[in-house]
Amino acid sequence: MAKLRKTYDLGEFAPDFTFYCPGCGCEHGVWTTRLNKNKAMWIFDDNMDNPSIEPSITIKKGNQTLCHLYIKNGKIEYLADCRHKLAGKTVEMEDID
Repeated sequence: MAKLRKTYDLGEFAPDFTFYCPGCGCEHGVWTTRLNKNKAMWIFDDNMDNPSIEPSITIKKGNQTLCHLYIKNGKIEYLADCRHKLAGKTVEMEDID
């Protein structure tokens, strides 16, 4: 099993990869080959089992930050501005189908 799932949806704003976020209880997307709707793109080290992705990933609803994290060596480092119980903690990434 891998920590990231490659997506094959080539829709205009479809992410290249998704991962499970235990803080939010859902998947988040990462764009590594094209810009997302906010004109953001990330750098991925191509390691599906222990990925590192730069820069940080921020999930917002309107102007409010819901989740803000780094992915480093297969771990999710949640920043203090997250709105969930894992704010400020680091956890191992979970396998994704």
